[in-house]
Amino acid sequence: MKERPILFSAPMVRAILAGQKTQTRRIVKLPPGCGVGTYTTDGEALPHEYVIAEPDGDPGPPLRCPFAAGMNLWVKETHCFGGSDSFGPIYRASGATLPAGAKWRPSIFMPRWASRINLRVTDIRAERLHDITEAGARVEGCRGSVATFGRAWDEYRDLWEEINGVGAWKLNPWVWVVSFEVRR
Repeated sequence: MKERPILFSAPMVRAILAGQKTQTRRIVKLPPGCGVGTYTTDGEALPHEYVIAEPDGDPGPPLRCPFAAGMNLWVKETHCFGGSDSFGPIYRASGATLPAGAKWRPSIFMPRWASRINLRVTDIRAERLHDITEAGARVEGCRGSVATFGRAWDEYRDLWEEINGVGAWKLNPWVWVVSFEVRR
């Protein structure tokens, strides 16, 4: 099975390590005005294969999810290769203090050997972002806060905007819902 990297922010890495995050949503890259439908053969839906639904209702070209059940993922996270007394990476999600002169490196630059978290995809589906439920927000690692009156859904909406930019929630994009388990 293919292995690929996946980026997570420091708060989401902490949620994974705490066993609170077992799902992530990633934007489906679609042409403007198009949606996602299930790809079928002889009336049977094929798992993890989708078709672009054109604005006029006609089916468009096939669209395959970049993730698949059983796929292995390795987590890229913000890190630093420490000073002279450090033999391995320092992870921002761990709350470590950087040695003098060291700088955080963005997650995109993490090499495979430095990754400490490995995941296995257990399920994939496509849905609109606004279809996330309170339970869905909780498996995304949100617990609710005083600011969101304890609602994980509101916390997830705020997190989506923080990661994807102001106004990103209102766009209600199609997303891949990727469920996973931590591999030990």
